[in-house]
Amino acid sequence: MLKSTSMDSPLPESPHSRNLVSQKRHRTESWWQIWFPLLLISAGIAWGAYLLGTGGSGNIGGMAQIATILIGLLVGLVGLIVLVTLGLSIYAVSVLMAWIPPRAFQLQRIIGQITARVNRVANNATEPLIRLDSWFGAARHAVKKFNRRTP
Repeated sequence: MLKSTSMDSPLPESPHSRNLVSQKRHRTESWWQIWFPLLLISAGIAWGAYLLGTGGSGNIGGMAQIATILIGLLVGLVGLIVLVTLGLSIYAVSVLMAWIPPRAFQLQRIIGQITARVNRVANNATEPLIRLDSWFGAARHAVKKFNRRTP
């Protein structure tokens, strides 16, 4: 049976009850920390696009220079992404290098134990056959020796 937190309420308080003051603060913080910078950057990009579009309709050289700058910025952005990816991969490899040697040693030891057991089983399985072959070889040799003596 559920126990209530007070004698007046028959059911316990919901763990998801809302605090209106905290919710209002969260809305305010999310506006200033997320939405305001996002709108500011979007307005800046739109303003820059407007300035690029109205910079000069008959000046082809100026438009070519602007296009070159934009291409350079895109290439720089791709280079930055590649550089960050390379840095993260180097960091990941360095973290793995600290983890791999102990695990590799453990794996090598386990594989060595498995190999030793397999060799022991194989030797035990083939030993009777090798002894039998040796006995038959000795018997053949004795028969050949006996046949050489009797003309």
